[in-house]
Amino acid sequence: MRCISTINTNGSGMFFQDRFKSESIEDERHLLAALRYIHNNPVKAGMVEKPEQSAWSSYRWYFNIVAPQAQLVDAGYVLRIISRDPKRAIKEFKRFANERILELFLTIIVKELRER
Repeated sequence: MRCISTINTNGSGMFFQDRFKSESIEDERHLLAALRYIHNNPVKAGMVEKPEQSAWSSYRWYFNIVAPQAQLVDAGYVLRIISRDPKRAIKEFKRFANERILELFLTIIVKELRER
């Protein structure tokens, strides 16, 4: 902690720049894209082979929306975007979240955001 206390705290410098960025979620399509990206980060980093293997992910909560933890992410809302039929929504969410087109997809999303 000592080295952190010596860092310039005005919000600039290497410690504060370019690591985390925030983007507003503009629509449901963007929300689903963000969820896919987040749930696949541990896979892309080589920490796990599948999103459901990550101990720190909310991915599993989408399949048990009555679990207390699922209320933290409003999994039911996200699943209703996909389908009003819960079984179909879960099946499609799994398929969608496990698609391995992240690099291409993120390029498209970034391009769309820049065009706004």
